[in-house]
Amino acid sequence: MRVACVLLALALVPLGVAASTAWETRAPLPLPRTEVVAATVGDEIVVLGGLTLERGASRRADAYSPARNSWRRLPDLPVGVHHSMAVGVGTRLY
Repeated sequence: MRVACVLLALALVPLGVAASTAWETRAPLPLPRTEVVAATVGDEIVVLGGLTLERGASRRADAYSPARNSWRRLPDLPVGVHHSMAVGVGTRLY
């Protein structure tokens, strides 16, 4: 029975995670908003729409590069969106 308990305990321990793993602050989203649409496209994270601090639906689109830790502005959406979905496939966003 003790062997089973030890094996269970070992199975529950995460393996391969460095002890120094920690969150770090990166470049903030240029325009604060909530309920955004986000998807990866290539090596960037694209953030679309969302609700602004004034609670209006945003048309804004931004792309974040983790490698450069920087944002770039994309063309605005035709209409403001929030609580929506998107998926990146290769270099396309749907």
